[in-house]
Amino acid sequence: YWTRVGRSPLSAVASALCCKYVAPGGAPGNLRREGLQTGTKISVAWDAVTDVGSTSLIYYRIYLDDGAAETYINTGDGATTSGYFARLTPGATYRVQVAAWNAAGEGPRSSRMIVRASEVASVPLDVAAEYQSLDRINLTWSRPTSYGYGMTGYRVYADDGNGGAIDNLIYDGATKASTFRCSWAPVGQDGTTALLAGHIYRFQVQSVNAAGDGPRAPVYTAVAASRPLAPMRLRSDPRRSTSEALYIDYLPPYDGGSPIRGYLIERKAIAVAGSSTTTWVRLTTEADRYTALSFKDDFRDLYSATGDFNFTANRMLVYRVAAFNLVTAGSLRYSPEVTIPTSALPESPTLAFADSTESSITVSWNMPSSDLLLTGFKVYLDNSLVYDGSGYPGKRSFTLEHCKAGKLHVFTATALSAAGESFQSPQLSLRCARRPYPPAVPRLRASTRSSV
Repeated sequence: YWTRVGRSPLSAVASALCCKYVAPGGAPGNLRREGLQTGTKISVAWDAVTDVGSTSLIYYRIYLDDGAAETYINTGDGATTSGYFARLTPGATYRVQVAAWNAAGEGPRSSRMIVRASEVASVPLDVAAEYQSLDRINLTWSRPTSYGYGMTGYRVYADDGNGGAIDNLIYDGATKASTFRCSWAPVGQDGTTALLAGHIYRFQVQSVNAAGDGPRAPVYTAVAASRPLAPMRLRSDPRRSTSEALYIDYLPPYDGGSPIRGYLIERKAIAVAGSSTTTWVRLTTEADRYTALSFKDDFRDLYSATGDFNFTANRMLVYRVAAFNLVTAGSLRYSPEVTIPTSALPESPTLAFADSTESSITVSWNMPSSDLLLTGFKVYLDNSLVYDGSGYPGKRSFTLEHCKAGKLHVFTATALSAAGESFQSPQLSLRCARRPYPPAVPRLRASTRSSV
């Protein structure tokens, strides 16, 4: 600087570069399809560059190459990281790149992305469980109604079994367009199943095509369990059954890991000889949630519209029972079929004394009435079965041999038919003893004209 006295010494030397601009130093990353995709529109997005150069960004330039020529569009400003091309040829393939621009010019281009003009596929259809158990759940689905150009595959997501977000990718078949099922059997670090037994899992299936990920299908639920086993010991209760109502009972099976919600009881009638049997009629449904272990069939479905009972008594009916829980995959497991006649039990026979000695007692009985042909009789001695005449309805007497002289015994009898065993007859108490000897020959003691 200068004063009246003179000039000061020179300052230290300083250097500066004037007017040199630097273009962006980095390429945009993570170029991807994002936004509305149609057969004539491709929407893309990318991550902003971190090295913008010597000045702020002006815009991003998006390049589109159809194989014959390259065109481009610019974003409205340097902060916008998305854009789209419209009026494209449906199904055509294009190559897309993006570069950042500032006052110094264009930075390096991004990696090239090959895309196809297409809408995303619609949701997969018919999502269902194909198999369920305590350690595995298999799902199936079918192709969506709209899948655009270039269907590539599917993805399946699940929750944690406790109602959490459905964000666990359990199957990535994005490149398996012809596969419509997946099997999920997760295991823990110790090698045991990671499924929570009896818990309900929620699933969503997603279509994937050349345009990207489509919307997810509605939530489908499946429980980590299997179908219950077949109910056990299905049988009729003949002591309560008549020609107008049958009673059956059964024992509960293993529930498969999910509580039993009810029983499905089915019946069919055996048709006349020489023809096929009738179809199964379901007497209880899943909506009924019938949980009792016995059932009364009053044949209400066999009544006519006028209220008349449209059924023939003494006909043979076949029953079977299955249990159900929350599991829907797989077939129901039915109990063994049981054939039961629509008839009451036979009447009880009546016992009578026939003969006895010092070592034997013989009893007999009548032929009681029965809706069905009698098939035999049983005799009980002091509440224990001593004679089983099943298959011998013509034999109606029984001799107890080698009994102890003077001992009192109690006899009862039952009649048998296809409907079952009758109630026991009234008791008959007899001693093991011979009949008294006959008295001496009578002799005349006195007589008159009116008496002897």
